[in-house]
Amino acid sequence: MKHKSQIRWAVVGYRGYINHGYMAFTRGHVIEKVLSDHVRLRETPVWSGLTDAQFWRKLKRRRGWSVRRVSLRVAR
Repeated sequence: MKHKSQIRWAVVGYRGYINHGYMAFTRGHVIEKVLSDHVRLRETPVWSGLTDAQFWRKLKRRRGWSVRRVSLRVAR
């Protein structure tokens, strides 16, 4: 039997690496954590005029990230 608590959203790298620092119950919370951790990058002149959505799209494309549901059994 599956329980809801065993599934989390996480940032996954381009090779399938699960970033444990960016795990949360909802997809939105994961994206908020990533954006708050990359505030210094956001202050650079190239990235400064972007909205949150534009910044997230550029950042994930540059790093090869995606946000996916992961099982905690897989994440161990």
